[in-house]
Amino acid sequence: MNDKNTNNSAFSKDTFQSMKGYLAVCVLIHHVHQFNGLLADTSLNYPLLLLGHWAVVLFMFMSGFGLYESYKNKGQDYIKKFPRNRILTFFIMYSFFVAIYTVFELITGGAITPLLMLQTFTYGSTVISFGWYLQLSLLLYIVFFLVFVIPCKKWLHSLLLVVLAAVFLAINIFMNRPYNVYVIVVSFLFGIIISLYRDKIEGLLQKKSILVLIASVVVFCAFTLIQTFLVYKKSDYIASSIIVRTFFIFITFIADIALSLVMITFAAFTGKIAKWVIINPVSKFLGNFSLEIYALQGIVLRSVFSEAFKLNPIIASIISITLIILIAIPIHLLLKSINKAIKK
Repeated sequence: MNDKNTNNSAFSKDTFQSMKGYLAVCVLIHHVHQFNGLLADTSLNYPLLLLGHWAVVLFMFMSGFGLYESYKNKGQDYIKKFPRNRILTFFIMYSFFVAIYTVFELITGGAITPLLMLQTFTYGSTVISFGWYLQLSLLLYIVFFLVFVIPCKKWLHSLLLVVLAAVFLAINIFMNRPYNVYVIVVSFLFGIIISLYRDKIEGLLQKKSILVLIASVVVFCAFTLIQTFLVYKKSDYIASSIIVRTFFIFITFIADIALSLVMITFAAFTGKIAKWVIINPVSKFLGNFSLEIYALQGIVLRSVFSEAFKLNPIIASIISITLIILIAIPIHLLLKSINKAIKK
């Protein structure tokens, strides 16, 4: 990723790394809420459920942006090394957590079937709890490489990505899969688009960040309210009608795109007056371990909240959060050393 304007840019490496720290906490809160059930009967239940979706939307946006920034800066040399430096390293990380969860399932009596293991390394399901995001990320890395390894004009690359995304969305809509596990590919594409027009967008944000922020928040809130209405009032139609389901997905990815704009405009605004709001030691620290924090949540939460311990929900939540962060640190260092060895 281009590090120009590192201190002030909404797109700087420091900004995105720090945002990942906040998003890792958001996903953690989302999953802890699912396990402790403390606010399940309150008005905060649905926002806390959406919090996880919003976080992975922004993770995916930053992933698409970062990949294309690297491609812009390094060109075909980046693509040539992509299978080793990005796909292989991510696959090894993914396989590492697959092995951990497989052992965990065998010890706890979970169902490990040949079909599950096949899907784990393809698409549709995974032995990693909440691991669908990791699986989708690996798939998008592979697609990104297969598209950009083709020698053609940039607009053809963009068109091919859009077509493939549309086919992917259509298949998942037809299969009636949970919308959150596939609609975020639009955020990945949007990240690439923002990278394409980064200079113009940064110029706009320098002049009108408050105006763009307000407009983005309004659009995000409006479409999120429509989405919420459909979930609570028209869920039967969403499940039974492809037309209604497609409309719901359209509403969702408009809200997701608006959310991405909220993030970058908020980053631009705070970068001018209070950079520490986003970039600070805590957020940068958590950002370094965001991937491991995400991957470890399932195994720790399932263990701590198991019948074997029967802990108070609040105590179990505190123990889980502490363990996840502490375990993430050595695992991150291990995977980092493996990645360095591969890239040599």
